[in-house]
Amino acid sequence: MAGLSSEIIDASYGAKIDNGKILFNILPGSPMPIWEECSISSKLLGYTIRVQGEYEGEEYWGGDYYPFSENGRVGYDKNKNIFLGKWLKATLPLYEKKADDTLQPVYKDTGQQKIDEVCIAKRDVQILNQYNFASVLGQSTEKIVFDGSVLAASDEAIVATNSAFSDAVVVASDESGLETVSLVASDSAKKKDIETLKFEHKTDGEAVVSLGFLNLLGISLNKAVGTTFKSSFIIVKSLMPDIEGKVFTSEVEYKIIGVIDDEDNTYFYVPFEDLYELGIKNFSQFKLILKNQKDLPKIRKDIEAMGFKTTSTVDTVKQIESLFSNLRILLTILGMVALGVASLGMFNTLTVSLLERTREIGGMKAIGMVSEEVQDLFLAEAMIMGLSGGFGGLMLGSLIGWTLSMLVSIIAISQGQGFLKLNYLPPLFVLFIIICAFIVGLLTGLYPAHRAKKTSALNALRYE
Repeated sequence: MAGLSSEIIDASYGAKIDNGKILFNILPGSPMPIWEECSISSKLLGYTIRVQGEYEGEEYWGGDYYPFSENGRVGYDKNKNIFLGKWLKATLPLYEKKADDTLQPVYKDTGQQKIDEVCIAKRDVQILNQYNFASVLGQSTEKIVFDGSVLAASDEAIVATNSAFSDAVVVASDESGLETVSLVASDSAKKKDIETLKFEHKTDGEAVVSLGFLNLLGISLNKAVGTTFKSSFIIVKSLMPDIEGKVFTSEVEYKIIGVIDDEDNTYFYVPFEDLYELGIKNFSQFKLILKNQKDLPKIRKDIEAMGFKTTSTVDTVKQIESLFSNLRILLTILGMVALGVASLGMFNTLTVSLLERTREIGGMKAIGMVSEEVQDLFLAEAMIMGLSGGFGGLMLGSLIGWTLSMLVSIIAISQGQGFLKLNYLPPLFVLFIIICAFIVGLLTGLYPAHRAKKTSALNALRYE
């Protein structure tokens, strides 16, 4: 047995301790606080818990957390004049404490559990794979470093310790914490009888997989649909409280019937009944597909009444619709302001035209044109002016929309995409603009036309 050293060494805050990648896990029943930075004075992000398998991280010098652990004050930064402790940086799932001290996952807006790169104090953690070599009492042997404790060990002890953690290696993990693992057989594991859960009935045998899962299996996207693969499931105690540790299901063959465009995450969906008949009672999340969209509000209300949190693509659609509704309101207000300015401009133009053509009005009445015909002349000019503005605005807006569509489409086609049409004019909207332009022209021409009608022919001919 080698003794523990309490010597405080020189180090630098935030520096990486060159020990390579470290596999570790949280001790059972001890949720660990996780921090934004490697210091207990930084922001507390939440907690993390023990998982089946292991976490992977790297060792860093951070703030001290003495006297909580022997690793809490083992270094000293001369420049900052502070004591340092050993920390682990890793990507961990986040949990938060409720009022009754129970933990619940922290979810993102997408409904998946939040997983971030955070800092965790190197205390009460189980180091799984940190091995070094030393010479004890003149004999060359191996030593296992377990959270700072140094134990001399023979080759058999190393094999026995290593085999306890060699039965599952994480190959990939998605954002929700679902892990794809590769099982590695060990001498001790081969000697154990592993309990296997068998499916009582024949499964549907159909699965929808992610693009990342296809890449993991080496299956081409063009040949994916219809391809089969075999899989067994690892059931842990959190999913089935009746078991101890973990059990494996019998191998089942699935045929790929669809592919999800998600290259970053590795997962696949199978029918709910396949796992439900095994006796699984707990689920972190599930996807429900409705045949009739009209049933969504009622079914969603029933699910939330059971205490579950629901998310739907309808929420995203509603957010987009709300955004465009607000945008339409803003554009409507701007349009009304522009329409008011245009109406004043037309009224001013027609009034000035009336004053400039006063002698002309007198001449027309003198040669026999009646007052109603003069009024109709000015109203016709006002309506023609309004309709011209309406048609001109529609053509100008369409031209700008098509120009923007062409510019964006050139960029999209160069990136391998198709033509993108950014503008759309509904027929009812075009009809509304034309009618609105006609009415505005009519209203702005009423006063000048009425004034021209009432103008005396004799006074008009005297007008200078």
